[in-house]
Amino acid sequence: MKNKDIAKILSLVATDSGVQNGIILPGLNILITSYKGTEGYRQILVRNQMFGRQLAQAIFSDPKYNISAYQIKLVERITDKLEFADLPLPGQHLKIFVKTFSQGLIEHPSSVLRIVEKDTIKYFQIKTGLNLPMAYGAFVENLYGDPLGIVVDKHPDRLDVMPLDLISEVLFEYGDYQDTYAFRCPYCGEILTPDLVTYGKCAFCGEILPQTLYKEKTQLKSKEEIIIEKIIENLNYNPALTYLGKNFWEIEKSGISILFQLDKDSSSLVVYTRLASLQELKKAGHHELRKKIYDFLLKENSGLKYMFFSLNNDNIIFSTIYFYLEHITQEKLTDYVREFIAKALDYNFQLRNMITTPASHQSDTHF
Repeated sequence: MKNKDIAKILSLVATDSGVQNGIILPGLNILITSYKGTEGYRQILVRNQMFGRQLAQAIFSDPKYNISAYQIKLVERITDKLEFADLPLPGQHLKIFVKTFSQGLIEHPSSVLRIVEKDTIKYFQIKTGLNLPMAYGAFVENLYGDPLGIVVDKHPDRLDVMPLDLISEVLFEYGDYQDTYAFRCPYCGEILTPDLVTYGKCAFCGEILPQTLYKEKTQLKSKEEIIIEKIIENLNYNPALTYLGKNFWEIEKSGISILFQLDKDSSSLVVYTRLASLQELKKAGHHELRKKIYDFLLKENSGLKYMFFSLNNDNIIFSTIYFYLEHITQEKLTDYVREFIAKALDYNFQLRNMITTPASHQSDTHF
């Protein structure tokens, strides 16, 4: 597949436990991801270039094969088909694709370690990358661009990959339960619905089931998280649609991304955004313009209160100071954040007029 097509089907999946990947199945309004990392979550936040952000509802969980399926609503229909390739051979080279906040689509080389058989079902294991982020739900294809499967589990030295044709078979089994949430018993392999669970036991084999299979996971939020989400709500955003992962939230306003970070060690909130990059000016040799921008930033910094400019690898970052959440009211903090956003939009406009190459305002503020 071409990278632009992979970028369409590969999505970011966020819960309060963390962030991972998942793929949208063409022709179906279904997102598949690893059961690991989404266990017990009936609702997840999905981010994809086709529809931005969307809350997806769980329709099927399968701890036996480590996959979960979520219902989504597609704005743009994916017409490309995922042609199933044969299982790769041990030693065969392949590619792993993950999507990240800061760098977008990343490709990692890997190779097949072994073919594994479990209950007559074959999947394969591949070498793990040392710096592979968010491996769960990553997309795997061979060197010819043929889709092979997704990563469903990880170990210190390897990743488990579920072939796409097996995923299709699992979804076919679920077909009789399309109008309700269902899950597979990890012991006998039968498919159940919550009403078939009595005293926490499987109706078919009588084994005690993990509660996260038939009960939604209780999300316990700290006092600081509740305060931050209340501020985001005061700004007329749905907090559930702004969650980036543990201790991070993001809102978008007039083309720029505003990030909220909770520092749990100090019980503090910091809000920041990336306004522009000076990389292109360095390549083009615009030394006078760079100096003009530096002078502008220094001058503005001297007159700002509780907010300031900084440079990170030639990225112009506009940030607040750390707000200690114990010593400030929600109303006052909301006012501070509103003022910060207004300033950020104004500075964004001024910098865009100063820099000949406009900044790309994506979610790459998440360092």
